[in-house]
Amino acid sequence: MATSVETPAGSFSAWLKTHQSNLLTDWGLQIQQTPELRPREDLQDHSFTHALEDFFALILQQIRLPNDYRPFRNAISEGSLDAFTPDAACRLFLVLKRVILDQLSANSEEEEGVGDILDEILLRLAQFMHETRYQEIREEENERAQALSGTRRQLNSLLETMNEGFTALDNEEHITIFNQQMEQITGYDRDEVLDQSISKIYTPESLKIIRSELEKRRQGQSSSYEAHIAHKDGQSIPVRISGAPLYDNQSFHIGSFAVITDISIQAQVQETLQKRNQEIARLLSDERKRTAHFAIINQVAQLALTTLDPDEIFRRVVHAIQENFGYYHTSLFLVDKSANQMVLHARTGVYEPFFHEGYCQQMDQGIVGSVGTTGDPLLANDVSKEPHHIFAFPEEEATRAELCVPIKIGTQIIGVLDVQSQQHGIFGENDLAALQILADQLAWAIHNARLFQETRKLKEFNEQVLQTIPLPILLLDQDLQVVFANQRYLNYHNLTSEQIIGHALPEVRPSSHLVTEEGRQALQQAFKNPAPILLDRVSLQTEMYKNRVVNIRLSQQAATDGSPLVLVVIEDITESLEKAYESSLLHRLSQTMQGILDLDRLLYAALTCVTAGTALGFNRAILFLVNKTDGTLEGKMGVGPSSPEEATQIWRELASKNPTLDDILEEYDRRGSTQSPLDQVARQIRIPLDEPDDILARSIRERQTLKAVEEEALHISPALWAALGSRHFVVTPLVAHDQVVGAIVADNLYSSAPITDDSVDRLVAFASHVALALENAELYRRLEEKVQELERTQEELVQAERLSVIGEMSARIAHEIRNPMTTIGGFARSILKSSDPDRIQTAGRIIVEEVERLENLLNDTLDFTRPNPLHRSPIELEAILDDIRQMLKKDIQNQAISYTQHIHPDLPSLNLDAAQFKQVLLNLFQNALQAMAEGGTLTVSAQPLPEGVEIRIQDTGEGIAPEHLEEIFSPFFTTKTYGTGLGLPISKKIIEDHQGCILFESEPGKGTTVSIHLPSEGPAS
Repeated sequence: MATSVETPAGSFSAWLKTHQSNLLTDWGLQIQQTPELRPREDLQDHSFTHALEDFFALILQQIRLPNDYRPFRNAISEGSLDAFTPDAACRLFLVLKRVILDQLSANSEEEEGVGDILDEILLRLAQFMHETRYQEIREEENERAQALSGTRRQLNSLLETMNEGFTALDNEEHITIFNQQMEQITGYDRDEVLDQSISKIYTPESLKIIRSELEKRRQGQSSSYEAHIAHKDGQSIPVRISGAPLYDNQSFHIGSFAVITDISIQAQVQETLQKRNQEIARLLSDERKRTAHFAIINQVAQLALTTLDPDEIFRRVVHAIQENFGYYHTSLFLVDKSANQMVLHARTGVYEPFFHEGYCQQMDQGIVGSVGTTGDPLLANDVSKEPHHIFAFPEEEATRAELCVPIKIGTQIIGVLDVQSQQHGIFGENDLAALQILADQLAWAIHNARLFQETRKLKEFNEQVLQTIPLPILLLDQDLQVVFANQRYLNYHNLTSEQIIGHALPEVRPSSHLVTEEGRQALQQAFKNPAPILLDRVSLQTEMYKNRVVNIRLSQQAATDGSPLVLVVIEDITESLEKAYESSLLHRLSQTMQGILDLDRLLYAALTCVTAGTALGFNRAILFLVNKTDGTLEGKMGVGPSSPEEATQIWRELASKNPTLDDILEEYDRRGSTQSPLDQVARQIRIPLDEPDDILARSIRERQTLKAVEEEALHISPALWAALGSRHFVVTPLVAHDQVVGAIVADNLYSSAPITDDSVDRLVAFASHVALALENAELYRRLEEKVQELERTQEELVQAERLSVIGEMSARIAHEIRNPMTTIGGFARSILKSSDPDRIQTAGRIIVEEVERLENLLNDTLDFTRPNPLHRSPIELEAILDDIRQMLKKDIQNQAISYTQHIHPDLPSLNLDAAQFKQVLLNLFQNALQAMAEGGTLTVSAQPLPEGVEIRIQDTGEGIAPEHLEEIFSPFFTTKTYGTGLGLPISKKIIEDHQGCILFESEPGKGTTVSIHLPSEGPAS
């Protein structure tokens, strides 16, 4: 290219006009010779030629207006280049640029500045074409707004991770975007500068330059220049600013944006003019690359919106990189974690013949494997010095530099993007940053594509799942149009998909419960509220004997366009309800009928349970019991309808009410002993157990459940045939504790339902409970007889015991009375015979003593036998003991007895009958004194217990013999020559009336200890 003379835009425009014909011809030929640029088959050659002429005229018009791109923008937005896609337009312009430069060179024309003009037009062309394309995409694909929003967020994220600063200004020169790198360059936090004037971050000298450049932005121009940042700490930071205008959707200028690079380090290292020129050249090259980077980023964004095929995205991205940057080779690998390999999915360049798609490389091998493992980018400007580098094949030795960046979604490494060059030192940080941005953008495009494919697969999978769910399922829209119905629903209602899908449910299923008032209200609620709704136990009236009960579940779903749908799942619970009902009856029966002693009441409950239900219950049942006396099987009761009409009515009532066992027994009690026709006939049946062929007799003998069918030549007794009217039934024996007590016969005469193995198994299980209940009823009957017999025997024993006690008491009282009466009689007769006053006085005194003895005997007997109520009051134990001590003081002194008393100072309060308790203590003291006729020691103590008081009376007397110790509380037992033997029994009775107890410990020759335990608080009388 010629240098030194700049070609003005005006002269260049004139030259283009002059050579337009040749240029168009060469341009068309090169397009025809390039397969990628050939026109579409549906576009005629002359139409394509006209399109190129219009394209050329548009470019020529723009060259005439070098500083104003608004007409250029408006022409593109109005559809001047509708014949070309953005990519095709850019590629065609690149070919036109090459044709122009080739003709300039061939004609030895000056071309200084022409390349820059064309590059600027190319940049604007790409920008305006993509703006127009984006507008069309937004209008045509509103459903992808969410994906586009995610892309924008990703772009914002990319801006935050850029190595350069990025800012945007509005028309008032206020800062509207300020990325993280700008915070590092300026020292300001973004909150300190957002919505502030640019004067806050630039030096005064730089503001003049910047405002001049901003004026160019308003005219639609982009440029790159240097300025100085006024750092927060006072430093002046040199930066390079690459700016471009910002437009809204109506192509109105709304501000500008700029990429800002800190060049302070570069300024320090620019030691010579040559190095400075080289750096400027490099920066210019970086700018061009950056422009290309943005173009590719736009392409990736467009790919994310126009295609959802990951492999197509891979191929187009690597080709775009190769075309825009001319790398030696570009490839894209994805991670296969299961195989621990990197798999090649797209490649282009000189190594393409040696790499086939699907080529695999281990994760721990090469630069690609290292980046795919660590997730860190790797830049090797001299691969010979990079330890991770390997040669996959000999031809790869031509590679001198390699740059590889990870493709990550979040922290997950999904692949790598790798570029190679034949030149050392070709890659810089900007290349790394740009390629990483492109990889991040590509990651989200891949992610979106995968999400779409997964969503599509999930939709297909969901439909397959809905088809395989063994429940009828519907999808309804807000107009009650059927969006989906699985095969189970279609089969359930004998419909085809064409008959129902796309039609309103009230039209195709007017009898549906969802069409009723309750169903419509539930559907309206489901459309408004995301919470699931359950319509439970909905009864569906069908043909006779087949009433169905279902649960209908409604849940809100979302269509692909976001509109609400309602998923309807219908669960037929008839069978489970009937099984649960039968199980409940069985369980309740097993508990309740154990206490039913009335045999008929028990049989009615059992047979009603057998025949309860519509589909699973038997129609009729007869219960037989074994008569061991005459060896026959006797019919005891039959339950069931006597006609089809009665059967229908009974089963419908059972289906709607599901009566409990209590309801069944209440019905029996209300109905009384009224016999149905089946029951009357059943009670007349008598079958000998030794009948060789009869099926009932066989079942009893063999203890097996048997089914009778019409085809089998089984002998059935005439009586049973008369009762059933059918030979299709089941008979199961009732066995309890290895004894056969009877049998149950059941059939399905009116419903004609088959007697299945499942229903037979349930009948067998039920029969075992019935057999136990029958055995229990019999045992209860026998036990009741035994109890009655025991009660009679007990009454006889009690009566005999009473007579024995009365006799013993009479004998003892008679013995005690006889001696005094004999003495009284003898001395009375002596008084009559003698006149001696002394003799009469002596006899009279003895008679008086014996009479007093009789009075004491009578008083003790009355005290022991008659009830003596307690009159409780708080007492002072120590005071009562002192009173008794004073009463017996003379006897204690006369018998030379030593008395000792120990009363604990913290005794709890006692509520006692003072008079009766004093009688107890006095009796015990007197017994102790009588046991120590020759003297001794009497010790009395009282101490608290956890819940009362213990009183101990201890003597050192003669003691009680072991054989007498167990008799001391027996009435009239005494070892004294005088006394009634009622003192201790009376004392024990008084202590026990106070809820206390009395204990004796004695050893002959050593003495006796009496312990009285009393509760601390007794109720006051």
